Parts: sequence; C-alpha cells; structure tokens
Amino acid sequence: MHKSETSRIEKYLRGKFKNDSITVKPQALFGGDETTETKDGSAEIKIGSEHVGEVYKDTEDEDVCYHVQITILEED
Repeated sequence: MHKSETSRIEKYLRGKFKNDSITVKPQALFGGDETTETKDGSAEIKIGSEHVGEVYKDTEDEDVCYHVQITILEED
C-alpha cells in the first residue's frame, strides 16, 4: 500500500470518527521506507500511540476496496 493511499484512508477515518489522533502508516518492506509499497497491501492503524488495528487493500474483481480490522482484547 502506498503512502498516498494511507493518507486518504487516514483522512477518511479521522472524519468518520471525529478523531484527529488516528494515524494510518504503511508497514515498510524489509530495507524500505514508508514511500515504498508494502508487500501484503496492509497498513497499521493507531490512535495516539496505541495500535488498534490494520487496514488491508483488496483488488479482487477489478475493484479496489479497503478492509479495516480492529482487534479488541478481552482485558481492554
């Protein structure tokens, strides 16, 4: 996933949840940086410094969509 995509997703999530502390960062390839497309099409979602989930790019059926997975631990 490219940085331009994660920026659009971050803007969308911030607006939808009215929370400017949400960040979406591509997970860099080995030896790469955030400007490089990620290997598995995923990015990390954080609120402040806390990891809350991941977003995955889906390109099946010639359409592009993004799936958000948020993990909530029982002790949270």
